[in-house]
Formats: sequence, structure tokens, C-alpha cells
Amino acid sequence: MIPLKTSAKSLISLFRKKQLKGDLFSVGVAKEQHALLTRHLTSIAIISIILSTTLVATLIPYQNSTLPLIWYIVGLPIPIGQLVIARRIRKRRNRERGQESKSKPFSNKFLTAAERNAFFYALIWSTVPVIFGNSSHEAVLFATLIQVSMCTGLGMMIAQVPRIVMQFTLVTLFPLAIFLMTKGTLVDIALSLLTFVLIGSIYRGTMASYTQLRRIIGSEIKARKAEALLRATLEAMPDAFAVYSPSGERIVHNANHDEWNIVQNPPSSGSGEQIFSNVDKQWFRHSWFVVPDIGILSLHSDISIQKKREDALLAAKQTAEIADGARARFVSRMSHELRTPLNGILGFSRILQQNSDQAADTIKEYAEFIEESGEQLLGMVEDVIDYSKIGENGITLNRSEIDVYSTIQKSIEKAQKKRGCQEEKNFNVRVQGETEFLTTDGTVVIRILAALISNAIKFSPAAPDIIITARLLDKKWPAIIIRDFGKGMTKSEIAESFSVFYQADESQARAQDGSGLGLTLARKLAASINADIKITSEVGRGTAIVLMFQDPVTQAMAIDTRVKA
Repeated sequence: MIPLKTSAKSLISLFRKKQLKGDLFSVGVAKEQHALLTRHLTSIAIISIILSTTLVATLIPYQNSTLPLIWYIVGLPIPIGQLVIARRIRKRRNRERGQESKSKPFSNKFLTAAERNAFFYALIWSTVPVIFGNSSHEAVLFATLIQVSMCTGLGMMIAQVPRIVMQFTLVTLFPLAIFLMTKGTLVDIALSLLTFVLIGSIYRGTMASYTQLRRIIGSEIKARKAEALLRATLEAMPDAFAVYSPSGERIVHNANHDEWNIVQNPPSSGSGEQIFSNVDKQWFRHSWFVVPDIGILSLHSDISIQKKREDALLAAKQTAEIADGARARFVSRMSHELRTPLNGILGFSRILQQNSDQAADTIKEYAEFIEESGEQLLGMVEDVIDYSKIGENGITLNRSEIDVYSTIQKSIEKAQKKRGCQEEKNFNVRVQGETEFLTTDGTVVIRILAALISNAIKFSPAAPDIIITARLLDKKWPAIIIRDFGKGMTKSEIAESFSVFYQADESQARAQDGSGLGLTLARKLAASINADIKITSEVGRGTAIVLMFQDPVTQAMAIDTRVKA
């Protein structure tokens, strides 16, 4: 229910405010009211003529006919004029049918004229009580019925135009209600009260219809704005967009869909994606999605630039792979040529040592130097060649059951033969029962352990002890741990330790010989036997290197290894 105060304000403002404010919303409401009036203009005019004619014809016998005829003649031109206007509007619509561009633009003058017409016609109908007031009681009741019918019919047909309906209703029925009230009889007073109730009902009905009209127009304008925004967004998209009905008819699309010469339609059902090129050698990614109750949404993205970049990257990758393969093949194929002269140098140096006179210390010293240098160079070349082979073709494994303790001892002997590893160390080897035997490639394990042990010897010169332990980690993973008590490593040095040709620092690089491939090659060899190498270290307390063997069907796990000396 609308409060009385609000209703009064609405009624007053209804007659005060202008018909058209100029904004899109008000224009839309006025257009709908204009269309409603033009549709019902003929009906309103015919009802007016019928009711006024019936009223005069019925009440003339009850009194002098002069005043009713004058009333009739004065009021009749208004509905006749409405019929003429309605006929002209119909003819204009017939002429303009199919010619939207020539249609006469909307004008607010028609609504203003309709309001003025309704006001003057209501003044004519408001004089009915004066003209027929001296008639019999039955004649007054009939005149009242005609007036009420006139207002009710008008309200039913154009309820969404409250300015016209309420002007006509108030001007017509308010004098009638006052007239009935002054007659004094109970019936007349009751009719007067009912007339006021009818005025309120018509007001409530027309205001409700008008509010609904405004809500509909507002929703339409919002939808139109949303559609315009969506259209602008679609046109601004760098992609080609289209929506197809279930029958394959294109419903909505943007300009790119036509400009890109896209002739490929989406499938009739399902969702998917494909890449193709058109006749202009443009590459597109076509994606389509099923939208329930609408059809299929199709989206074409121009990936020509992306395709060119991918082709360039692929070409660069292939070039890099070719270059890397050529480098690996070069180093691998040069192994024989490099080994042959080195073996000759070593062989002659050994002969020189064996045949030299005991007094010729200088010759012997030179021979030892030749042998030592040759061994160093041979070791470096072997490391480079092995690294190249692993990167190119991998290595051939010979798996068998190995004795872990014996393998560690052989690794120690091999490590001590390397240059810079002749310092005496105390090797404490511990092998737990679960790890006495392992199934793996023993030769590879010896190479790995020899590289790790030689590092431990080189970088712990002041510490005489090195502990080598074979045990299970987390009661599951077999591991061999090499623990030294040297200067240790920082976190950044640990992170870089597996980089190719890396050595801990420049001072150690100068103090210790080596190619810098030791740990890198060891990790690659470990990966070939499904193992991994981890380092834990603390500056000033030493380093622990863990060779951890992994289950063949289990992915490598990141384990925080804690080494207990």
C-alpha cells in the first residue's frame, strides 16, 4: 500500500512535472505512451460517441431537450476529431511500412495535445450533473453510471498514461461526487462515497501501471546499454568472435570474423580446439564451447606471430642441438688421437725411469714429472670424454651384485692414485648389514666414489680422518656417506658445486689441480644407475657427501640427510 502522504505528493507532481525531460529514460517512457495512445485512439473516440449518444438519447424524455442537445453538440467534435487523427496515423503507417528510415521521428507534441484534449473533454463531461440534475432519481443514477463507465474504460485502455487518465477522471468525477453529496439522500451519499473510492482506485491502478512501464523501460535501456557495451567489447577484441545457433546459423559476430576470411564453422556439438591456417597463410587457434539454450560460442585467435616465434625457437633449438651433438661427437672421436700420444709419453717416461742410472737423479726427476703430468692430462681428457659420452648416448651398464666394502676399498685405492691425493689419511669404513651387498654397476660406483673420495682428500688437508659409512636412510634407502672434517662449504658453494668446471674458489683453484668436472660427472654417472648425490656441509666442521641409491620404480625424493660422525 502507498502511504497517503506519498500518494498526495505523487498526485500533485503528476500534474506539475513536464512530460519529457530529454534523457533517454524519459524519452523511452514517452514513446511507449505515445504508441499506446495511437493504438487506442479509435477505441476511445468510439466509446465516447456511444456513451454520450446513449446518455442524451436516454435522458431527453425526462426533461427539456435543449440543454442535452447543446451538451451533445459541443462535446461531439472532440471524439470525431480523434477518429480523423487516428485515420491519418493509420494511413501514414501504411505508407511507411517497410521504410523505417523515412518514419517520422517521435514528437512530444502529440502527448501534450492529448492531455489538453482530455482536460477540455473532461470539463464537458463534468457539466452532466448540472444538465441532468433536475431529472428523476433514475436519470441521475444512469448519468452517474455513464460517467463512471467513461472514466473506468479510459483507465483500462491507457492506464500507463496517468497524466491523461487522472486529469479526465478528476475533472469528470469530482464535481459528480460533490453533486451527489449535496443531494442529501442516503443513496446519493453512498454513490458519492463510491465515486471517491473509484477515483482512488483508478489512481492506484494507473500509477501501478505507470510504475511497471517505467520499470520495463528502465530494464530495456539497461539491456540496450549492456548490449552496446558488449558489442563495443566484442569489436575491441583482438580475436574473431561468433555465436551459432544449434542449427548452425550465425547469431552474433564481430568485424574480425568477416575480415579474417574465416570460412570454418564450429562442429554441431561438443567443445574443442584446433589450429589451422587460412588462404592468406594466417594461423588461427579455433576454440568452441557449448552454451546451454543458446548454441555454440566460437573464438578464433590470430596466432601467426606466436607461430613464427615457435618456429624460430624450434629452429634455434635444433641448431643448438646440432652444435651440441657436433661438440660431443668431436670430443668423443678425438679420444683415440688424444690417448695415443699420451700413452706414448707415459710409456717412454716409465722406460726412462727404469733404465736411468741411479746417480742420474735429474733424469729420473724429469721422467717422474713427465709421468705425473701425463697422468694428470689423461685424467682430465678422460673426464671430458666421459662427460661428453654420457650427454650424447649415455653409457652401457653391467648390473650385478657387488660387495660394498670391497667396492669402497677399491675406490679409495683409485682415489689415492690421483694427482694431489697422496696425503696420508685414516679411512674409517663402516658397512651395516643391510647394505653389505647391492645390485648395481660396480665399475660406475667405483668411479663415482673415487671422485667423491678424492675431493674429500683434497679439501681436508689438515684433517687426517675420513669416515665412509654404508647404511640405510630412513630405513629404506641404501646410501654410502663420505664424511670429511675439512673447512666445509657455504650454501652458495653447495648450490654451485655441481656446475660444470666449477671449483670452490680461486685460491683453491690455484692450489688444487683438476678440471672442475668431478662432481658434475659423478652426479651424471649416479643418475645413470638410478642414484643421486647430496651434499650437507657446515663451514669449519667439514662436509658429508651422500651417494643415495633409489628404488627403480620410485621417483627421486628430496631427503634432508643428517650425517652423524
